[in-house]
Amino acid sequence: MHKLEEELGGLLLRRENSLTHLTDFGRLVRPHLEQMMAQADAAKSTAMRFLRMDNAPINLGEMCSVGPVRFMGFFAEFCTTLRAAI
Repeated sequence: MHKLEEELGGLLLRRENSLTHLTDFGRLVRPHLEQMMAQADAAKSTAMRFLRMDNAPINLGEMCSVGPVRFMGFFAEFCTTLRAAI
């Protein structure tokens, strides 16, 4: 908390014995800090979904020498295998 106060340039909390209260400055920046925490949590969730490959985009292509009929057979088998893995 002290490092954050140093970085922001003001006291966020008023410390009185065992009681702690937000200062006026703390109340002013609180919504911004809460928004930053929410965005950080969202970024972590997005990263974890990506790393687990949840809803990961996949690009497939075929060469003209393969032909759509052979490709569709491969694609159907690929989808079946993928569904079984989930």
